[in-house]
Amino acid sequence: MPLTARQDKFLARVVAAIEEHEIEVPDPVELAHQLGVPPQAVTAILNLGVDRGDLRAVDSKLFYTTKQLSAIEARLRSSFGEQPFDRADFRKSLNLSRKFADPLFAYLEEEERFTRLETRFVSDRSIKTGRVTHRRRSSPDFRTGRSGGRIPEPATSKTGCAACA
Repeated sequence: MPLTARQDKFLARVVAAIEEHEIEVPDPVELAHQLGVPPQAVTAILNLGVDRGDLRAVDSKLFYTTKQLSAIEARLRSSFGEQPFDRADFRKSLNLSRKFADPLFAYLEEEERFTRLETRFVSDRSIKTGRVTHRRRSSPDFRTGRSGGRIPEPATSKTGCAACA
């Protein structure tokens, strides 16, 4: 669907505002305040930009240009080369908070820009073959509700005898 001249001009303003930020891009509400327009208009034009291919929706609130995503990938390749990296390495190399790192990491994985091998990620060019596995999460501790940490004690009866339980 072609955009009208007015929509195209507005999309260019929104893209320019997004590209002012290297990685920590503003969300639609922040963009609306920055541009002085209603948030609904920004959301609508962002969706049109995604449909047209000018923008990529990393999350419902995070939109990047294809140029920005290419720059992020280039930084990762220069930082890690052929070496595997995990989510923590990813955050440190780009100096990001979880607000940006987690959705961006998930997006790059989903788009198959990087391959999951065991619990580490490597660039898709560095792994030609290999078994893709998924990390198992430990079951939550029934007393704390948290994963791992403590080994549950054996069940005991009211008398305290573990054999009678």
